[in-house]
Amino acid sequence: MSKERLKGIGIGLVMCAAIFAGVMMVSAQTLMRSITYGVRVNLHGQELHFSDDMRPFLMDGRTFLPVRAISEVLELPVDFDTATNTVYLGNRFVRQRTSLQQAAPFHRQLVNATWGSIEAPRSIRMVGTTYYDVITFPVVGDGREVFTEHNLHGQFTMLTGYVGTTDEGVNWQTTLYIYGDGALLDSYEVISGNVPIPISVFVEGIQILRIEFRSSHNWGGTAHNVLHGFLE
Repeated sequence: MSKERLKGIGIGLVMCAAIFAGVMMVSAQTLMRSITYGVRVNLHGQELHFSDDMRPFLMDGRTFLPVRAISEVLELPVDFDTATNTVYLGNRFVRQRTSLQQAAPFHRQLVNATWGSIEAPRSIRMVGTTYYDVITFPVVGDGREVFTEHNLHGQFTMLTGYVGTTDEGVNWQTTLYIYGDGALLDSYEVISGNVPIPISVFVEGIQILRIEFRSSHNWGGTAHNVLHGFLE
């Protein structure tokens, strides 16, 4: 047998020995961990009970609880994404909702000053109910538009919420137009006696969102259109 071949075999044996020693060290560390069962869990004054394969335990001074068992007690769906090693509690496809004005304050607006101004009051009354985080638009007739523009930076998927009118007792009809990057996404007919109207508009990838109200008649008065919108 040649010296080169013997040398190769020797190197291989050394590498195998090193790998085996590393595995033994990891296994030894694992075996040396202190695991204690018998952990009791109490939720709102009621003790929870777990099956043998889902028992809570203490290891190295830390408490470990079974995610699936806890989620079932709390009536939350649980899911595991193997691709990202992510545990999802609750509905994994529901994104956090934020009011339109908080998520993307209007950076541009247009309104005829004669009829009032666009505002974001803390709350407003609409059909006897108080709504928070709204935007109010004065009613402007003769086909003139009143609008705000919001920079979404392409970060949101849906615009949801309600559109309606304030409770001043004036009858009118306007149209809400929702544009995304210059293209019409959706429109809603707003009649003062038939509100609030639910809205749901797909805005994924949209940079500039435009909210526009337009009426063909000059109704006058001091009432406002109301948008109670959320981005998610």
